[in-house]
Amino acid sequence: MFKIHLKFNDKDSVWHRIANGTFWSLTSVALGKALVLIASIFCARILGDVGFGEFGIIRSTIGMFIVLGSAGLGTTASKYIAEYRAKVNNEGITKIYYLTNGFALSLSILFSVFLFVFADNIAESNFHDSSLTVDIQIGTLLLLFSIINAAQNGVLSGFEQFKAIALNTLFASILECIAIIVGAYFYEVQGAILGYGLSFIFWAVINYVSIKRTFTKNNISRKYIHLSKRDYEILWKFSIPSALNSIMVAPCFWIIKTLLVQKDGFAALGVYEAADQWKIIILFIPNAIANILMPIFSNVNSSDNYGSYHKLLNVSIALNGIIAFVLVGLIYILKDLIMSFYGKGFNNPEVLFILCASTIFSSMAQVMTLSLISRAKAWTSFVFNFVWAILMVVITYVMIENGHGVCSLAYANLYAYIIHCIIQYIYIKICYK
Repeated sequence: MFKIHLKFNDKDSVWHRIANGTFWSLTSVALGKALVLIASIFCARILGDVGFGEFGIIRSTIGMFIVLGSAGLGTTASKYIAEYRAKVNNEGITKIYYLTNGFALSLSILFSVFLFVFADNIAESNFHDSSLTVDIQIGTLLLLFSIINAAQNGVLSGFEQFKAIALNTLFASILECIAIIVGAYFYEVQGAILGYGLSFIFWAVINYVSIKRTFTKNNISRKYIHLSKRDYEILWKFSIPSALNSIMVAPCFWIIKTLLVQKDGFAALGVYEAADQWKIIILFIPNAIANILMPIFSNVNSSDNYGSYHKLLNVSIALNGIIAFVLVGLIYILKDLIMSFYGKGFNNPEVLFILCASTIFSSMAQVMTLSLISRAKAWTSFVFNFVWAILMVVITYVMIENGHGVCSLAYANLYAYIIHCIIQYIYIKICYK
């Protein structure tokens, strides 16, 4: 029977694996995120509130297609490779690798071509600005390689190669920081988007090298193995519901940002994007913990040791919530100073604090979502995310129509995540026996 021991010097213990993964996420990736934040500040000062808002809505548009295209492939790779490793099923690992990465490549090409062709329709019908057409088309470069990266990171996560993931993310973030600033300075919004895309090309290349080394180290052949109908069924039974679970997120944020742009313009969105950078910073540590939990949850769950599973789950939820709470407190103290960094037009600290406060609940909800998926309850998780998405859109729409402007998005985040967190926790307490 598998048991969790609170001994961090035991390399086979769950806690050691969590500590190891968290260490690399917090050291390497933290620096990368800090660099990206600095780049965003410089980018905002170079482009101004309108230009930074345009940059934000294009990234959001591309992000929506990334989620659609990745189709839960990273989650699929992480879960099944972790399980096959425990069973020493090398052939199964190779099949999952080709299944997820091959499908990712196909979808990335399909969605990139679609976005490139219909960029003008998207720019005109949604943003009433046809000048954004070329910007969106440049963004297809980002879309193409981001979908591939999602599958690659899933493979590395399944092997628990957290060090490789962290270092690759750091190197890509360094390039992203330089490329975005240089691109914005010389070519404004288009240059910033191009710089953003180039970092993802580099990221895909170094991920490929890491995967190749990992297979060699574990004596697993990368020679293609014919995929059976049963292998493809994994896409339908697990990848699709996992994708639907994730799909709620990017389109939801795209919709609420579009509502704000249509009502209050790109300047208001620029303020929101600046505040959102700090929400991402707060979520970095909770995300670093959550990102390593999928393969570990899957492993512990397969052992049928529900006492250990519950202990791991409860500790993870509490840890994420406490970390976010402390960081939100720091943001509250420094909120006026932080917004002053961005220059003229970025003068709404209320948006920053309320948006960051939502991370307390979203960080805890994220752990619960991973728990549901690891127990093959992806459809249940999808229902919860669907409720969250509806709440986000409805609250944003009502508040914008009542003249609350950019604060509407911040409060929508807070209220929706509180409800999302509560209903998931109630379900887990009732159904996890």
